[in-house]
This record gives sequence, structure tokens and C-alpha cells, in this order.
Amino acid sequence: MGAENIELGYCEAKYNNIDLGLTKGGCVVTITPNLYEITVDKYGKTPIDDRDLGYSVKATVPLVEKTLSNLKVAFPFGDLSGGKLKLGGKLGGSIAKYELNLHPAEMDAGDKSRDVTIYKAASVNEVAIGHTNEGERIIQVTFKGYIDTTRPKGDQLVRFGLDGS
Repeated sequence: MGAENIELGYCEAKYNNIDLGLTKGGCVVTITPNLYEITVDKYGKTPIDDRDLGYSVKATVPLVEKTLSNLKVAFPFGDLSGGKLKLGGKLGGSIAKYELNLHPAEMDAGDKSRDVTIYKAASVNEVAIGHTNEGERIIQVTFKGYIDTTRPKGDQLVRFGLDGS
């Protein structure tokens, strides 16, 4: 234990193995346990246990490079063609899910020991793009993680560090 375990710095984000470019404000990964709370009449609403129902994972990536390809990442149901991204097409399609990798920039490109990888991710939240005189236009993309049934059990959502499979 010591100062060598304290990490600072930004990360490089790749989605579907494509570099998303520069970010501003830091990338954040949030993992939330989904629990079922057990209560019994004897103790009213006081819980006696929680049961594991899995995890939810999301990653927020503030993209500062406003490119059509980054806008397509933010709006996965958009139609990118003819040099334009158009929204408002056919409804009911399944969202495209790809690997999201966050690699600490201070690490060598081949050193994946501190990477965070969400195996299947897609942008699902509201995207607000500010137009102001002070401040860059940020495309705030929030990725939601999905289960990857092609991976081994216990390693189907997110990984910290090297791929052990």
C-alpha cells in the first residue's frame, strides 16, 4: 500500500474499437448492484437481508470532438448517410451494442492492466449539446452496459484489467 496505488489522469475511450477522440470533464464508470430487499411481517419494513439480482453498469464519456461519427455514437438509431446524421426513422429496432474500452492515458497502449471494458454497451440517455460563447461543445454520452452471453459466466458485463478468457 502506498502512493504508487493512487491514480490520476484521463482515459482514452474506444467504442467498437474506434477511438472517440478527446474528452473533457473526465469519463466516469458507475456500477450499481441490483438487490431484492427481504422483509418479514415480524420486523415491518426493516430489511433482514438483500438478495443479488445482478448489476447495472453505465459509463459517461464527455466527447469534445463534434464529428458525425461521434454524433452517431450518441444517437445509435440515427441514420448516418450522405454526410448527415438524421433522426426520426423506423421504430422498434434493437439497439446496436459494441464494446466500450476506457484505457488510462498514462499506460502504454499495450498495457491493459488498468483498463475498464464494458463488453456490450450502447448510448441510451438524453444527449444535450450546449452552444455557448464560453466553453466547448460537449457531447455527453452515457453508455449502458448489457450482458454478453457469449462470454463465460461471471465475466459477462464488465472487466477491470486484462482479459482473462
